[in-house]
Amino acid sequence: MMLKILNFLFLFLLTGCFPVGPDFKSPETTIQESWTEQSPRITMGQDVKIGPWWNNYRDDALNALIDYGLQENFTLEAAAYRILAARANLGFAIGEFFPQTQQAEGSFIRTRISANAPNTLTIDRNFEDGILGLRIAWELDFWGRFYRGVQVAYGEYVATQDDYRDVQRILVSDIVLAYVQHKTLQNRIAILERNVAIQYRSAEIAKVRWEEGFESELDYAQAVSLWKETQAQKASLEIDLKRALTSIAILVGLTPEEFSCHFTISSESINTPIDVAIGYPAAVLYQRPDLRRSLDLLYAQNARVGIAVSDLFPRISFTGFLGLECASNTLSTANQMGKHLFSRSSLTFFYGPDFAWPILNYGRLANRIKEQYALLNEGMATYRNQVLEAYKEVEDALTFFVKSIEETSDLEQSFKYAKRSVDISTLQYQEGLADYSRVLNSLQLQVAAEDTMAQALGNISLAYANIFRSLGTF
Repeated sequence: MMLKILNFLFLFLLTGCFPVGPDFKSPETTIQESWTEQSPRITMGQDVKIGPWWNNYRDDALNALIDYGLQENFTLEAAAYRILAARANLGFAIGEFFPQTQQAEGSFIRTRISANAPNTLTIDRNFEDGILGLRIAWELDFWGRFYRGVQVAYGEYVATQDDYRDVQRILVSDIVLAYVQHKTLQNRIAILERNVAIQYRSAEIAKVRWEEGFESELDYAQAVSLWKETQAQKASLEIDLKRALTSIAILVGLTPEEFSCHFTISSESINTPIDVAIGYPAAVLYQRPDLRRSLDLLYAQNARVGIAVSDLFPRISFTGFLGLECASNTLSTANQMGKHLFSRSSLTFFYGPDFAWPILNYGRLANRIKEQYALLNEGMATYRNQVLEAYKEVEDALTFFVKSIEETSDLEQSFKYAKRSVDISTLQYQEGLADYSRVLNSLQLQVAAEDTMAQALGNISLAYANIFRSLGTF
């Protein structure tokens, strides 16, 4: 009879288990057919090859920063260690398929029983007992509990890989965004310096005309006030410039001091891409690593439901022990342990199946299943919302990109005429045909128009980076 039971158990191990609980199905989501922002600047296609999108800035210094950051960033390094931990956990889960207990055991016990204890007249009260053997305990995966456990570990392992790629995606875009901000601030500071020089010359003209008696001191005072006000704006921009620089340093894994030794960011304007090639909206579901990570965690949560369901069924195990046991009476030499422990007569063993079934649990197991189902449904709802948020991010970035290009075209015209108004008003002032307030207004318009145009050019580059950040490409 025992042989038949063993044959059945081994046959079951060969043929597999009966996993209970639901099989995983990806949640259905609403998929857009195309992006709502339409522009000649946007090219959409099924097989668009994007590649390292930051190369489109054609900036070697930026490429060097990204390469260095991908090697040295500590957040990325931490994500890599999370992959290693999850992979080890997956190996542990796979190991649960095999005998959970396989251990060598040994003991030596010397016992003396009191002469006043009950029932001691016919037994040895002084003896030594030695045991040496191998114990095995194997819970069989009838209901797929260990199988589901491997699914949980695998889902979490793949999720850490997606998390690593998501950190890469965010890191690259953060470096680009900080770099563009730094370049934009450099450009704005250079614009201020040029305008400060123009306003200084205007103040000198007002001073000469005042000293020569052509105009009042008021014109000179107003000219100096505007000149100094514009000069003061530079300090505020330099604060933001330093913050952008330190942000880049931390992103690439360096202190600000170390960064200055390794890298130099030139004052040349950044090349601004004005065309973008992207895929259709459905591609976002596969490109965004954060969405894939959510799916992987849903896969793991679905397996947890199966584990909770399997707890309703009996756990079937096979246990056994094979070893040697020998005892000797300490008052006699008739049964010496060292001599007989390894003899055939000292052989001892036991084996057989057993089961445990929690038949009375007062609703605990049923409520645990409900809990795991609720967490699964919560994750699905969250995933669907993440998809909608991803679409929103792309749409917003595309609109920002297109409108920034349109804005820049208008601002170029605005700056052209603001600069012309400065030339005309200054000439009229020198010839006594206009008062100095017209010159001041023209100078203020020129500063504002040129600074706004510089910001708009930077916005195009920022929007370009945000497009690929939201698309999830890397």
